[in-house]
Amino acid sequence: MSEAELRQHVALLREYPVKLLAEKVETKAEFELCMALGFDYFQGYFFCRPEIISDKPIPDSKLKLLELLSKLQDPDIEFKTIESIIRQDPGLSLKLLRLLNSAAIGFPRQINSLREGLVILGLKAIKTWTTIIVMSEMSPGPAELIQVTLVRAKMAEKIAPEFDCHSEAGFLLGLFSTIDTMLSKPMNEVINSIPLSNESKLALISRGGIKGQLLNCIIDYCEGRWSQSSEDGPSLEKLSNAYIEANEWATMTLNTI
Repeated sequence: MSEAELRQHVALLREYPVKLLAEKVETKAEFELCMALGFDYFQGYFFCRPEIISDKPIPDSKLKLLELLSKLQDPDIEFKTIESIIRQDPGLSLKLLRLLNSAAIGFPRQINSLREGLVILGLKAIKTWTTIIVMSEMSPGPAELIQVTLVRAKMAEKIAPEFDCHSEAGFLLGLFSTIDTMLSKPMNEVINSIPLSNESKLALISRGGIKGQLLNCIIDYCEGRWSQSSEDGPSLEKLSNAYIEANEWATMTLNTI
């Protein structure tokens, strides 16, 4: 429908006690128009598509978060360095401690300090959970974007072995798959500033290599292209189970942070 037709339809439907659902919302402008018209529900992946603003620099607040992400992905980062990074941000420290004691992690006893969490869970786990919190703070909204990001990450973690990839690599791949949208910048411009492996960069920028196949499989399934997602990957049953578990985990995690 054109905008004029849409407005006419909404005016007619408002005479009835119904909820309005907008389908195939693919751009931010379409979303904002439907919001202004009073729609209740939305279907579409507009919030996963980057709105590239080439002449506008990344805001300082997000630039600091991006720098923090880069440090967290440094394979040579040391125990004391990551502890120092977390302690410098009281908000990050509080969120991480709350997350460490949540059902999302499910540790059998309470963790009372960051050092205790680092010792018990290990550097890799703390890096991962800190990265999740930073990504959630970087997300500009709507809230569905970080939900989709976490679902992709967890789902990729679960099916990564089907593509001969490590689960941890799959998780990070899904986690960074929406960072271009969060920053309104081209993927290659953002990813090249983060110390990821060449295979991961290739997958994120051009969907190349085996990791690119993994990412395509996840995105195809999440966006309803089920026949494509299972062509060269796991069965639809495996993908469905991974998707359901990933959604439950993402919801639990977001309720904590």
